[in-house]
Amino acid sequence: MAVANLTEKVTDLFQGNPFATEVGHKIEQASDPKLGSENWALFMEICDLINESEESAKDAARAIRKRLHVVMPAKDFEAAQLVLTVLETCVKNCNRRFQALVCSKDFAHELVKTIGPANKPPVILQERVLGLVQVCFLVRCALIVKISVMRSKTDR
Repeated sequence: MAVANLTEKVTDLFQGNPFATEVGHKIEQASDPKLGSENWALFMEICDLINESEESAKDAARAIRKRLHVVMPAKDFEAAQLVLTVLETCVKNCNRRFQALVCSKDFAHELVKTIGPANKPPVILQERVLGLVQVCFLVRCALIVKISVMRSKTDR
């Protein structure tokens, strides 16, 4: 865990705090359990921001990753559920750039690590993460198929 914290600090040093970006700030807001319930308008606003630019997609992926790294060790499972809802909403409603970032093998591995024994998350959260990994796998497969079809059309 100390290595992960060091890596995060170095990343923040060179790339800046992901919550300082507009999309990062909105992700932090959307995953605040003080909201009382899911704010779907805010979730869709996040999707719109992500779809605007490649930089926003990268910032959003970093903000989601960092938010999970903050809320899971603190055992703030309500916030974790909200972060996962933001992530799922974005995977289903955002462009391929974002999908490629968060559906990568490394990102999926990090998601699975968040439900490890060190954090002792409830079963419902574990199931949610595993469900998201499955969704990401399907999205990744779909992206590969789309790329293959596009390549085969250009080869003709």
